[in-house]
Amino acid sequence: MLVHRTDEIEMIFKSAKFPDMKIELPFTGYFWLSMSMIWVVKQRMFGRIVHIWNLCLLIIIPLLSLAIISGTHWLSPLFLVHQKLYKALFLILGMLAIREGALKLDKHASKKL
Repeated sequence: MLVHRTDEIEMIFKSAKFPDMKIELPFTGYFWLSMSMIWVVKQRMFGRIVHIWNLCLLIIIPLLSLAIISGTHWLSPLFLVHQKLYKALFLILGMLAIREGALKLDKHASKKL
């Protein structure tokens, strides 16, 4: 059974051996938070990584969901791990972008002195 919420879809399975899953749609809050950090310091490389990742998720999430619903349950642990890791990855990229921007700003300020 599929239950739709604001920015996620929950898959509820009747089997006790299979955990219920929440599928988060791409371009949610984690995307916008990391992109705001990346955009402020103008780190295009990090921005491209986050954009390409989310565009790939637009294709991969429906395919994986259909495969899991149709009975390919071995994909679910990979999917669940990805759901947790990509949030951390986006936040790390945002923080790295801020760090790179601060280093550029510090280098630029030291040249003026």
